[in-house]
Amino acid sequence: MSIEDIKKKIINQYSSKIQYFLPYTYKRILAKDTTKKLDVLFFNIVKELEIKSLIECGANEASASIIATEMGLKALAIEANPLTFKEVTPETNRNFAKVNIGLSDKSGWLDFNIPKSNNTAGSATFRPKRGIDYFIQQVQIKKLDDLLENSNYVSAPFAIWIDVEGMQAEVLMGASKTLQNKNCILLKIEVEDLILFSEQRFLANDVINYLNSFGFELIFRDFEFTNQYNLLFVKRELKSEIEYKISNNFIFNIKPISFIYAIQNLEFKRETKAFLIKILGDKLGNKISAIFGSKSSKDKLKHNQQ
Repeated sequence: MSIEDIKKKIINQYSSKIQYFLPYTYKRILAKDTTKKLDVLFFNIVKELEIKSLIECGANEASASIIATEMGLKALAIEANPLTFKEVTPETNRNFAKVNIGLSDKSGWLDFNIPKSNNTAGSATFRPKRGIDYFIQQVQIKKLDDLLENSNYVSAPFAIWIDVEGMQAEVLMGASKTLQNKNCILLKIEVEDLILFSEQRFLANDVINYLNSFGFELIFRDFEFTNQYNLLFVKRELKSEIEYKISNNFIFNIKPISFIYAIQNLEFKRETKAFLIKILGDKLGNKISAIFGSKSSKDKLKHNQQ
């Protein structure tokens, strides 16, 4: 299934009149709900397919690894930022291991860009963004294939979780043997529709085409951000089994709790006010907005009375 087919399918499942009247609010609800559901779906599939290990690439606080170990899996968290690795990534235990290394399509050392404003931010990267002030530290890089060679992590069904800030091409190309492994059956990866990082080689469709060549099929995407989001893949021969067992358990719609989350945002209030003024006129729209606490509407009504 193409990215456009997946997009249309999910948008249809989240069809709501809200998107016409309050488009910004609708996007926030769609982003929050689909991002959560993708992760829930990922771990439901882990359970259904009896996956034994998780490899988390770009781990930071290793949230996926922690959930995996709580489910009884072995997890390996790979984090390039030495400061994050030391201060944020959890300590190892019986089912959890971590390694401080960067992933690429070759071995060696590479400049790693760490934001000066937050040394342990998840936005630290080998591919810096414009407008961010970094300090640079040399970090060792290695192929995922070399890191996992003869590892117990890949000797039984395993999943991969990738969040590597513009390094998708290098990480995937350095994982060709891993992707070919019959035990590699589930993969989540963050992608972009536009080039957000310097010298970025893969965008969303490049990732899809590359993983398709290794027998992976796209089954879901979220809408976390407009041009940056996550894709979920499963091995082609397992797709029908997963769709049959899993998809019917997920009814994608806008829930009241999602709407409550959205209306707490300032942009919702601004958007609602603009909508009311548009359909009711300036005077009545501001009156209603003032009743619900809009300071600018109160000020405008007060000014008009003077």
